[in-house]
Amino acid sequence: MFTRIPNGVLDRVLPTLNPYDQLVLLRLYRLSRGFGKEECTVGYQTLAVACNMSARQAQISVERLVLAGWIERVDMVQGGQSRQGRGSVYRVNLPAAATKERGAIAQGSIAGNATNKDKDINERIKRGAPARDFSNCPDCEGRGYWWPEGFEKGVAKCKHKRLV
Repeated sequence: MFTRIPNGVLDRVLPTLNPYDQLVLLRLYRLSRGFGKEECTVGYQTLAVACNMSARQAQISVERLVLAGWIERVDMVQGGQSRQGRGSVYRVNLPAAATKERGAIAQGSIAGNATNKDKDINERIKRGAPARDFSNCPDCEGRGYWWPEGFEKGVAKCKHKRLV
């Protein structure tokens, strides 16, 4: 078994990241796309051990990748008897397979039917452009989640509607 990583990711995305962020991004890519899924669930401690770094460094790297838009924190899994399976649910915003640069068709884009999100990400990678910066969002301040009706009413995923 192996994980296919697009050349565009290796050539254009990773060189823009520091080594810790590179490791975290590759590990999250492996845990999601490597298993044929769009999302993965992992805690900071488990991620840190897999990347040979401290849990604090893993947390810092995750936050930087979220702010850069390369990953999304979709949900959190808490509770339960065992610690296994707890953590944040992440979606990696990178193309699923090789980009179209050398004639390969991206996974999920059979016969050219790629999703708009995959096409946008592929274009950003080809241009060497970073993912969209959400750090100026007045609702979530780049965290990706916010409390629309206050802390008592719960948290929601930010859609960045008021981002200028």
